[in-house]
Amino acid sequence: MVLNVKVVRKGVDLNILARKLRDAFTIEFVAGLADFAVERMYANVPWRTGFLASGIKQEVREGTFTVRPTAPYAACVEKGTAPHLILPLNASCLVFTPAGGGTVFSAFAFHPGTKANPFVERTAAEVRANVGRVFSDVWTSEVENG
Repeated sequence: MVLNVKVVRKGVDLNILARKLRDAFTIEFVAGLADFAVERMYANVPWRTGFLASGIKQEVREGTFTVRPTAPYAACVEKGTAPHLILPLNASCLVFTPAGGGTVFSAFAFHPGTKANPFVERTAAEVRANVGRVFSDVWTSEVENG
C-alpha cells in the first residue's frame, strides 16, 4: 500500500498556518504545565489550617506561567525562621493560652524558630521532572481531540 500526499497552495500560507498551530499548542502546553504545578503545589503544601493551600494562585501569560502561594507567611514556611524574640506591638504585654490551659501574661516570648519546609522548591523540581510527560499528554490530547 502506498500513500501519496500532494500539498497544493491555493491562497493558504503554510508558514502562517504552522505558526498558528504552534502558537495554539504552546498555549495549551503552558496551561497544562501550570495546572500540573498547581496540583503538585497543593499536594506538597503543609496542611494545618488549609489557609496556605487555599491561597495557591496561578497566572498564565503568553508562553509563561506563575504558580505561587499568596499567604503572607509562605516565605517563612518555605525557608524556615531563626529563633527570635516576640515582643508586644500595641500593648504592654502578650497574652496567650498554653496547651495545658490557663492564661499567661508575659512581657515577651521566645520563639525557637521553625524548620524550613521547601514545598515551592519541591514543586518546581517535580514540574521540571515532568515537562516531557505533560508535553506528551497535551500533544496526545490535541491530536485526539483536534
